[in-house]
Amino acid sequence: MRKLATIFLAGALLLGAGGTALASGGSAYVTSDCLYASLQDNTIVQGDAVYVWIKLTGSNTDVGQWSTVDNSGNVVQYGDLTAEDCVRGDGKYVLYLAEGFDSSTLGSYTLTAWQGEAFNSQAISGDGFRVVPGLA
Repeated sequence: MRKLATIFLAGALLLGAGGTALASGGSAYVTSDCLYASLQDNTIVQGDAVYVWIKLTGSNTDVGQWSTVDNSGNVVQYGDLTAEDCVRGDGKYVLYLAEGFDSSTLGSYTLTAWQGEAFNSQAISGDGFRVVPGLA
């Protein structure tokens, strides 16, 4: 029963964050690197870094931290978003490194980008992605 409550709480937190993000007008897309053909990759190879394209619009003016929850709702991670030297769309989208994301565990995740501290500030937007095994 506790696991079910944890999943429900994590889902409610992310849904609340997503609703706030849509009202603010920002966007975030998970990708594997700056050179991926589109903004949204959503497949991260196990052990690799996670990057996030962020477009700030509306009341979203700052980028702070990221948070993730895995599909079980049991593994929550968070850390800083650090700007990389990569932009798209005439500078509208800036690439950020999700510092400290542990991509060693395979599975599906939901990432939320925040204006300040994760869970304690305005959410910018969120995106789902998978961590998949690398080629041996």
